[in-house]
This record gives sequence, C-alpha cells and structure tokens, in this order.
Amino acid sequence: MSFNFETDTIININGHRIEFPWFLITEASCGIDFGYLRTKRLKGNLNGNFKVLARSKMDIIRNISRLKKAGVPYFFPCSNVSCFRLQSGDKHSLYPDNFTELKAYTIDIETTGLDKEFCEITAIGVLNHITDEIMIFTGSERTLLINFTTWLRTTEIDVLVGHNHIIFDVPFLMHRCGIHHLPLLWGAKLSIATPQRWESFFRNRYGRFAYNNIEINGIDLIDTMFCAMRYDTMFRTLPGYGLKPLEKHFGIAGDERLILTGKQIVEYGKSKDPKKRAALQTYLRYDLVGTKGLYGLLAPVEFYQTKIAPLSFQEMHIFGIGKKWNYTMLQDYVLAGHSIPVQNYTKRKEKYLGADVACYFHGRVENVHKIDVSSLYPSIMLKYDIKPTHDPLNVFQTKLRYVFDERQIRKKQAMVDPTQSPVEKSLKIFINGGYGYLGDANSMFKNEKGAEQVCTHGRKILGAIVDVIEEDDGKAIEMDTDGVIYTGKANTYKTVNEVLPEGIWVDYEGTWKVMLSYKMKNYILWNPNEKATVKGVFFKNSKMWKLKKEFVADMIDAMLHQKAVRPILSNYYAKISLGNVEVDDIKQKYNVKCTQFEYETALAENPNKREQLPEKYFIENSIDFKAGDVVSLYQARNTTRKCEGASEAGDFVKGEFNTKYYLKSLFKFVEQIYTNAPGMLPPDFVVQIDGYHYWRFRFCNVKSKELRQAVKDEKIFI
Repeated sequence: MSFNFETDTIININGHRIEFPWFLITEASCGIDFGYLRTKRLKGNLNGNFKVLARSKMDIIRNISRLKKAGVPYFFPCSNVSCFRLQSGDKHSLYPDNFTELKAYTIDIETTGLDKEFCEITAIGVLNHITDEIMIFTGSERTLLINFTTWLRTTEIDVLVGHNHIIFDVPFLMHRCGIHHLPLLWGAKLSIATPQRWESFFRNRYGRFAYNNIEINGIDLIDTMFCAMRYDTMFRTLPGYGLKPLEKHFGIAGDERLILTGKQIVEYGKSKDPKKRAALQTYLRYDLVGTKGLYGLLAPVEFYQTKIAPLSFQEMHIFGIGKKWNYTMLQDYVLAGHSIPVQNYTKRKEKYLGADVACYFHGRVENVHKIDVSSLYPSIMLKYDIKPTHDPLNVFQTKLRYVFDERQIRKKQAMVDPTQSPVEKSLKIFINGGYGYLGDANSMFKNEKGAEQVCTHGRKILGAIVDVIEEDDGKAIEMDTDGVIYTGKANTYKTVNEVLPEGIWVDYEGTWKVMLSYKMKNYILWNPNEKATVKGVFFKNSKMWKLKKEFVADMIDAMLHQKAVRPILSNYYAKISLGNVEVDDIKQKYNVKCTQFEYETALAENPNKREQLPEKYFIENSIDFKAGDVVSLYQARNTTRKCEGASEAGDFVKGEFNTKYYLKSLFKFVEQIYTNAPGMLPPDFVVQIDGYHYWRFRFCNVKSKELRQAVKDEKIFI
C-alpha cells in the first residue's frame, strides 16, 4: 500500500494504480459556495445530503475552515486510508489476512537527553519481526543517521513498531535529520512523515492524554504504549505504561534483563569506554525485544478490527470504539450514495438507569459459582431489534448480526486453535461497543432511548437469573451487568438457560473455594494452588503507592488463608514510623486530566470546588501543565513534593516524609474492611482496649516518641 503525496492517489494495490477523490459531506442548506469543486446531492432525507469532491486534500481542508466559522456540521475522513476505504468498500485488500504476515519492524533510539534541539542520538536499534534480526546503528550522530536512513529507504515496511515512538522517537529522528540536512524517507515507498498540526487526545483510564499524531503514507506507526493504555481501559490491571513495568507484568522479560537509569543511558551514550557502549547496546536490544513482545500480545486485537471498520491499522490502535462504529456505519452509506446524519459536537447526554449491579453479602463465603450471559447487550439489541433512530439502510443490525455470528464461530475455533483467540477478542470488543455507541450523544447514528431499553431488558434478565438461583436453593452473592456469583448447585445454569428468552443464554465460568466480598464490584475469588482473581479499585488501585500495594497483598493472603493479621500491621507500622522507606515505596503517580485553562476556569466558576492533585501542585509551584502530563508525588512533612524516581529525587531525605499520612492510609484500609465486611478478617483480629481496637488505640492516642520506643521494645500488636 502506498500513496502519492502530490495527487492523493493510492498505488500498488495488487499491482494496480487506483485514484480516488477526497470528499466531505455537509448540509445542502449550508450556504457555502464551493466554487470549482465537484458537488453531488445525496439521496435520502438525512441532513448530511451534500457531497463535495476534490482532487486535493487541501481543497477540502480550506472549505472545512469556512464550515466551522459558519457553525455548519460536516463529516470529513480522517486520513488517506479511511478516505479510500470508505469509497472502495471491500474491493481492495490493504492488509493481509493474518497479523503475522505484516512486514513489521521495531525501532528504538537512545539519546543524550529529551530536548531534540540540543541533545543527540547515540544509537538506533531495529528489529525485524519476521527474521528476528537486530541491527544497531552507532557512531557519530551524522554517521548513524546516514546509515539508518539508507537502510530505511531500501526496505519494504508495512508497520513500524515502538514504545512511545509517536511522541518521542519519530519526532526526534525527524528533527535531528533536519539539523544534519539528511532526507528522511520512510520505507522503499519513500514516504514523508507528516506531523499532525493540531493536538489530539487519547482517553486512558486516568483521563485524557494529549499527543500529536504522525502519518506516514503507506506505513502504520503502532505505538505499544497506546496499545497498553487501550488494554488498561478494559482490564485496569497494568502497573503503569512504561516499557519495563509492562514487560514485567506480561512476563516478557526475565531476571537477566538489563536495566539502566536515565542518567546511565546518557553517560554510556557519551562515553568512549567499550564496556559502557556495549552495555548500552545490550540495553537497547532488550528494549527492542520487549517492545516486539508487547506488540505481539496487544496489537493483534486492533489489527483484526481492520477487517470490520474502514480504517488503517494505526487508526485502529488509537481511535475509540465509537469512532470505529461511525466509520463502519458510514461505509455502506457512502457506497450507496445515501445521505448521512451530521452534527456538531455536544456535551449533552441523556441520563437513564443503567445496568443492574448489586452485592447481597459482605464477608467471606466458600464454594461459589459464577455464570455470565454470553454477549448480553449485543444479544438484547439483536433479539429486540434495537438500532439507531436514523438508519434507513439498517446497517447497524446487519453489521451487528454478522460480527456476532462470526464471533461465535471464532470462539469455538479458539478453544482448539489459539491463533484464533485475537480474532475472537477483537470481534467481542467490537460488538460490545455497539451499546455504548447507541448511547453516546456524539455518535452519528445514535439512539439514546434505545440504549435505555437495552439496560431495561438487561435488568429483567439478571433479575430472572437471580430468581432461578434462589428457587434452586442457592443464594446470589454479587450481580454485575451480565453475570451472577452465587452459592448453591453448580448446574443451576442449565435451569437458567431454560427460562431465558431465545437467543440469550448463560455460560458457566467456574467454581471457587473462597470468595471475599467487600462491596459491589470489589471482591476476590480464590482456589488453592491458583492465583487469586482480584476485582475492584479497593484492592488494586493504580494510585496506590508501592508499600501500600505490598501491604494490601499481605492482607489479602492473610484473609484468604485465615492467618493472623496483627504481625502484618506491626511490621508495616514499624517500617513507616521509623522511616525505613525509600522514595519509591511512597511515591504516587498522577495523571493530569485537563488543560491548565480548563482547570483554572472550573475553579473560577466554582470557588468551592475541591482542588485536585497534581493540578494543585503545579499551580502552587508555578509549573505549566496540560492534559496527559504525568507526575509522581510524595507527601513531605509540610507539603507535597515532586518525585521522578529514587535515583533522581534530589529533594527526598530519608525519614523526612509525612508518616502520619501514610500510616493513616494503611490503617484506613483495614478499618474500612472491619466496618463494611468484618467477616473477611480472621477471627483473631479484634482486640479491645478501653473501647478502642488495639491498633487504632495505639495509633491515635500515643505520641511519636512512645510509639518508636514501643516498636523497639516489640510491644506493638503483640
């Protein structure tokens, strides 16, 4: 696949040269004179009934600015690939059938700093995904760039993989090549990288993440950091989005993996010592292998969605499910020459009663079973013909039925053929996004009342399941959206399937020896000799500091095995009160969720609004910030201080931190369990002294010196 930059012509598709026009769709009543551009009236009664076609993308962009000034809604394809695919349908295949057939290369660079104007590149690494060959370009910056660019323009490339390379590596390479007056042409197609002029936002589970996208005609940039953020929005299990924590989380890197700090990377890059240069190259090789491993785990799900939505692979791994559904719907309308619904962005969203969520028991319970309704919301939409308000071609139901049936086929195949698992997962994500697409106020084809009907049917189905469980001498413990955890007979699911509507059924998920039920959506399932399944932010929260995560893990282990918890409390109490912690143990990572202007405007409009970290920290220290910025903070004695890590935290003094803040945080965790679900705690936990629990009495009523002495004398929690 390749595009001619001057004529916006797609070439080399199965050996054919294929031209296509750029277009936008708007209202016929917009009152804009499009001059020499071709226009076409679309059939149908939807408001987007006027199509404007142009040879050049710039002709379209110039007219878009006029539409924006007039406040007229419009639709415009986001890229060359989407523009072509919307108009060509499935006549041409831009991608191979299998993920492994892509000509993919991982790239990574090492530099002497973050400032691309003054810092230099010291090494460039490339890993061929097909042959596993690794190339390291070294030498003076000009020499290594000449060698790298020579290799680049003589190599057939479909995908360039990297970790944070859209934000850092690729812009850095482009800038340094410009300084040395070296042409940077990507791949044998000699494509030019085009940075996006405007700021885009990627929504991860912490908020909005600001970035500027980069397009290279004919090559997809796949950033494994974006893949990880997309994964984390669904599963909420990742410790962070850095390469090293992700390698550890997914088991990609072994204990032999070389780790270098930022200062060491700079030092080794500048050094002429052969051993240090060799260590840097070894580190680079580990980064390449780790990035390739992440790509192989996380990217296939996004790739196989290119078989459904008319978008590029790069767009698939960046865009949300709503935009993917928009383009899937639009393709049929564009091919049919039919009008489409267009609207300006709105923050309005209809409020309605959502899914049924309930916790019927708090504490420890043994021998529980779990059943889930298979694709509950897609099944309801198909069963009751729930679709967008304005969809005269009935595209939504047709696409949903096709993907639903295909997913059932792939699901069965995946049981015997693991290579089908990524395909099945991509189809599952896509059909489950159909409900959210209907209910989103900014979807082009929406039906907010239809989304409410889906939830209503879902609540009735879950209620019927709970009734059957109780009639079969069972007891529901937790109900959440599409599943129920209960005690009783394991084969109750067979009885449930007999009473559910046709086309809707439950799958038996398994049995667990112990369940710790804290509150709604926060529970632990465990079987002996197996890793516990932990759900909910109470037990695993990305904002937890490292020492608290260890404390929570120890408490969970004690509660599951009914072990004494007082030694755990005593141990952590002693460690914090005596200051035996490093900055890595207590720092917390925060993501900025809005721009500085948005934050200051919100405070001005509502003076009583509670100030939030890290925005409050940035403002107090006169630091500019934007959405997506990340900062690590710890609580000092009288203030909150920035912390970039143990090796770089020059302002951290061991022992000089707010011990009371961190002790309260630990003990509050235990107190909340005792208050809401005391049955989770082992029987030995409660010890009363003068009406107070012993640990609480010691913490709240004894002065610091006495506490320290008590710890030394081993009198705490004994």
